Amino acid sequence: MSDRGYWYVQNGAERRRGLDPRNVADSGYVEGWGYPTWRDEFDGSSVDPAKWSVKDQSFFGNTPDRAVIKTENTSIVNGELQLRGEWRATADGNRWHDTGYIDHRIGGGGTNSSQTVYSQQYGRWEIRAKTPTGPNTLGTLAAFWLRCNGNLGEIDIMETWGYAGNTPTSTGQLPGSSTLTFHSSTMAGPVNDKPYIKSFIRYNEAVGDYSNPAWSYISNNLPENPAFDGYHTWVFEYMPTYIAAYYDGQQACYLTPTTTDPQDSGRTCAWMWDPDFFGSAFHMRCNLHIGMSEIYWGVPDPNNRSITQTPLDYRVQHIRAWEYQP
Repeated sequence: MSDRGYWYVQNGAERRRGLDPRNVADSGYVEGWGYPTWRDEFDGSSVDPAKWSVKDQSFFGNTPDRAVIKTENTSIVNGELQLRGEWRATADGNRWHDTGYIDHRIGGGGTNSSQTVYSQQYGRWEIRAKTPTGPNTLGTLAAFWLRCNGNLGEIDIMETWGYAGNTPTSTGQLPGSSTLTFHSSTMAGPVNDKPYIKSFIRYNEAVGDYSNPAWSYISNNLPENPAFDGYHTWVFEYMPTYIAAYYDGQQACYLTPTTTDPQDSGRTCAWMWDPDFFGSAFHMRCNLHIGMSEIYWGVPDPNNRSITQTPLDYRVQHIRAWEYQP
């Protein structure tokens, strides 16, 4: 155990591991929440198999993006998790990149809590990371997200994608910004005869770095605090009565079941608590998509590799969770 020890909560009891957190720089203590229920500071020599399942093709298969998931592209470097995207020497079908992916599913599946390393239905989640999404990173998307164990609901706590220059994407996503997205179904289809619903909030827009619906861009078409410019902290709280999100300590949103959905003034946010969509505990996932979408964040061009630099390193300093205990 390193000297970055901590306290943690297990079965409702606070237990000590390593040093008293009051004597170290970052104990993870949060007023109103206490110490993390679960955490990884990535301070070992490799990814802890008791905390994460490192994915590859053999037990996860391929995601719909244009990269091959390989275990060797996930590592610990200088006390940080590193998910590396890099050009392949030869293509695997239409996949020109290798990339890394970790999550809390045991093996390749996970439809209930007994098949996940850790999960919680309500609480607080936090990631501090630097994303590989600056100039000349076209086709990348760094993500930290939640999936229900027994439902199809998905919450993307943080998604931020790359670009080739200093212009917005075709769908208006400002380069360097990041997005919180709710999906009623990860398959983008109906659930129990209820139609698929999606809603999102852009962090930088919400905290006031740029603010109008016409996308009046500032300073070289970038937000004031781009996700790729150093390390940033995303926090998400999902509770029985509210949802809140924070970017570097600034509140990006606060929603309740009666709040008007930011994507549809004709409905409220009550669907974000619908048990058909989000009726079970969530497990965490962290990965670097590459080239998943021609529409949203583009596809790297093997004939123009300069616009998608190599390597692409998604670096994570810590991931923490606090379970809500009524």
